[in-house]
Amino acid sequence: MVLFEHERLRVGQKLDSGEFTEETFLKIAKWRQRTGHVGLEVGYDSIKATQWVGVIQAGKTTIEILPKADVDRYAETDRNTLVDEWRFVLLEMLGSLKGFDLHNTSRAQVHLQSHTILDLFFCAFVEETEALMREGLVKTYRHVAKNRTAWRGRLLVGENLRRNLVHREKIFTEAIEFDVHNSWNRILVAGLQVVTNRAENALLGAKARGLLIPFQDWNVGAVGKDDFDRLRYDRRTERYRDAMELAKMILLRQNPDLCAGSEDVFALLFDMSKLWEAWVAEQIRKSIHGTGWHLKTQSVATFWMGGESELVAAPKKVRPDLVLVPPGNGQKLPKRLGLPELSELTVLDTKWKAKASWIPDDADLKQMFVYNHLWGANDAWLLYPKLRGADLPASTGFGHFLAPGIESDKKPSSRCAVAFLDLPKKRRKGPAELDGPT
Repeated sequence: MVLFEHERLRVGQKLDSGEFTEETFLKIAKWRQRTGHVGLEVGYDSIKATQWVGVIQAGKTTIEILPKADVDRYAETDRNTLVDEWRFVLLEMLGSLKGFDLHNTSRAQVHLQSHTILDLFFCAFVEETEALMREGLVKTYRHVAKNRTAWRGRLLVGENLRRNLVHREKIFTEAIEFDVHNSWNRILVAGLQVVTNRAENALLGAKARGLLIPFQDWNVGAVGKDDFDRLRYDRRTERYRDAMELAKMILLRQNPDLCAGSEDVFALLFDMSKLWEAWVAEQIRKSIHGTGWHLKTQSVATFWMGGESELVAAPKKVRPDLVLVPPGNGQKLPKRLGLPELSELTVLDTKWKAKASWIPDDADLKQMFVYNHLWGANDAWLLYPKLRGADLPASTGFGHFLAPGIESDKKPSSRCAVAFLDLPKKRRKGPAELDGPT
């Protein structure tokens, strides 16, 4: 089943040849109550999507949540066409997170015909893992204590007496071994185990099970955030980076009680506002490459400080989404992505809103006024998605912020304008491309 942003699904409702049952609703409701996740709103016998997009799987039911920015959300348009277009938009934006090319995840012999976003993530992870196994898994040194048929390493006297009092042909020692039993490969195995349990596509699940055959005797245990934080990349493990990023998305978003079978819910959800910001930042980075301009994405400034008492609150800080910093040689930035020529530091703030008017909201304007003041910028831009079917300009002229005591016809203190950026568009494919290799 597929939902769009802010769309509601009721118990008993049939959607995309599936029915939203009461059993599925209760599983999602319990998951929502336990986790407090804001990705879904739970009402009376219904759920409602928010600005979080992705996929949630409850039992055998999979619900995709796709973005949608159209002038008329309820226009008479073929739903399958909308699903196809907006799934493409979502995959393009997800690719901007870490450079994943999710469109090509079926380039191997597993072809997902009616794939879901969840299966595309799973397929990308399986293919990355398979590539690592073909190249050879990374090996590290570790201390291993076990029964051996030949003396190796340090004798553990107490354990040897306990285990081998009547088995004189064996000896219990601790030795250093160089093998594939390490955190990197343990995470890969944990990810493959999730794929075998959660993948809807039978071929994909079978492929993951095949990759697990060499690791049948491994006791992986739970994988948490600390396991990923302890990873340190070097020249031998850099090739693991993409697989680890995908594994992190898969493993850290699954229900912690999944193994206990309490609710059987798996959620892979992303905040659409952050996805829009990441995608816009990626497009700007590509457009300014080689120009000398620099894009900052983590600029922070303090706008309020408490008093000297220990009881006051912590300082208040603000962070604009993006800041374009010019080079020191005064080189101008030519027109890019609907923005005009730029010559000085410029603050950009992305807004994932279905906005059909070029007039900014009051709250957005106040926010940009603060950014201009704190960063010493004269120009600021609000970047909205261009609604499909909307007759809007790529960008608008500047509106002026007026400083106290300055009349409207005098020199303004700083300015703000609005730009509407085009969303990714799917390239029309021929029948051979659509069917894939046979």
